[in-house]
Amino acid sequence: ALMQNAGQAIATAIIEHWGNVRGCKVLILVGPGNNGGDGLVVARHLHDAGAVVSLYLWNRRTEGDINLELAEDRDIPITVAEQDPDFARLRDQAFFADIIVDALLGTGRARPIAGVLAGILNTIREVRASRHTLVAVDLPTGLNADDGTIDPSALPANLTVTLGCPKIGLLLPPGNAYVGKLVVGDIGIPAAAMADIALQMTTAADVADYLPARSPIGNKGTFGKALIVAGSRNFVGATYLVAASAIHVGAGLVTLAIPESIHGLVAGKPTEATYLPLPSGREGEIAAAASANVISALPGYAVLAVGPGLGQRPETTQFMRQLLADGGLNPQFAKLRWIVDADGLNNLVPITVWWRQLPDSSILTPHPAELGRLLGLAVADVQRDRLRVAREAAQRWGKVVVLKGANTIIAGPNG
Repeated sequence: ALMQNAGQAIATAIIEHWGNVRGCKVLILVGPGNNGGDGLVVARHLHDAGAVVSLYLWNRRTEGDINLELAEDRDIPITVAEQDPDFARLRDQAFFADIIVDALLGTGRARPIAGVLAGILNTIREVRASRHTLVAVDLPTGLNADDGTIDPSALPANLTVTLGCPKIGLLLPPGNAYVGKLVVGDIGIPAAAMADIALQMTTAADVADYLPARSPIGNKGTFGKALIVAGSRNFVGATYLVAASAIHVGAGLVTLAIPESIHGLVAGKPTEATYLPLPSGREGEIAAAASANVISALPGYAVLAVGPGLGQRPETTQFMRQLLADGGLNPQFAKLRWIVDADGLNNLVPITVWWRQLPDSSILTPHPAELGRLLGLAVADVQRDRLRVAREAAQRWGKVVVLKGANTIIAGPNG
């Protein structure tokens, strides 16, 4: 039943992506196991929808295969790779196809691709043109479902229909560049069977469910107040970008706490913001003494965001050190949510056990280089296993870590 559901879900996704498939030439590459079985079910549904379907079988037993028999009953042409040693028939079929469906290998591949399978993929690569739509069943052949690594023979898809749940490798680089449009096919797995999965893919629809309703009689005090500590003489634009983002997502009042050295350059750029000019150092950076000004302003704010464009001068590091000491665990600000970003994070590096001075509700938003500095890792080490590194950092520090990049990872203290 699951295979039938999978094939139906994939065929439906193809039709929704392509439109009317009547008369459309579809080549389905069929491998062994369930992935190939899904491809055979797809063949049947697309044929019944009016497509001109052909099958190319690799390493698949034909005896007793009910789905293959159903394809034969429909007179769907079948080519066996072992009977096409120079891939001439494959080359001809692929050249004239409108849609090529990759149902060769699924999640079980572990060994490097070689031999006939490598020849099939390389032949498709040679003849594939921009007019061809390549559809991957569950995941592109050659993409590792667990870590996103890619075999040199792998082909990038235009559409990937993954079954049941997204696979981690589809969302991690470099594999995510091979996925194209990602569709999750419902194959009838009960929701209760997936309830304990700790990893979730967040979509726009998921986020929309968490957005609070906007009161039609609300005012700026109704929707929360954000205090943003940002900017320096070298990074004036960062102050505007972060303020504009806070305003865009609906904060009722946004205050920019910025060095007075750049106040004249920034004031009025985000017209909705208010301003708290802070003492500046000799180079236009925020002065260490400015921490007292920020602490004094905190009552009444729901969020304190620190870091964008602050720079990394010694005076700025001392500001962060003092801000943590005076405000981090101050019970007066128990309900305040800290968000530490950019140079706010970079200036934590020389501060001993800085995470113990931040509230547990804090959110850290590093890009790979910033997370690497905090952990003493090279960027390549972070990128090699983004999921594991983000999880371990969140658990070690007891904070939410938002690792930015191609498919952002949000990790909680519970992993």
